[in-house]
Amino acid sequence: MSCLCYRHYCTKCGWDLTPYPSTLGDIPEAYRLKEQSKLNWAKQYYQNVQQSLHQLKEDNRLKHEELSQALEQQKKDYQAQLSSPQQELAQLQQQICLQQEELNQAKRRKT
Repeated sequence: MSCLCYRHYCTKCGWDLTPYPSTLGDIPEAYRLKEQSKLNWAKQYYQNVQQSLHQLKEDNRLKHEELSQALEQQKKDYQAQLSSPQQELAQLQQQICLQQEELNQAKRRKT
């Protein structure tokens, strides 16, 4: 995890990043353990955030795929509904043409 530091404080998380003054000698074990604990927590938190982000992206991808498939199916259904009346209209026009032809032939026979 990277922090943008200014005046020894992280601008992202606000943690005090002031180094332990070397004039005080060796770093006390309690202080070192406390800092190590904070660092371990931050690393774990970062990993959890990354895993959550990855899971959200995967969930979004799956949902997008699911919605795209549903939309495509709806499109096909609507197209099928539209083509059915068009086919019926074409059949009716063909029947009208045939009947008109029959009427014309019948008129010719009478004359």
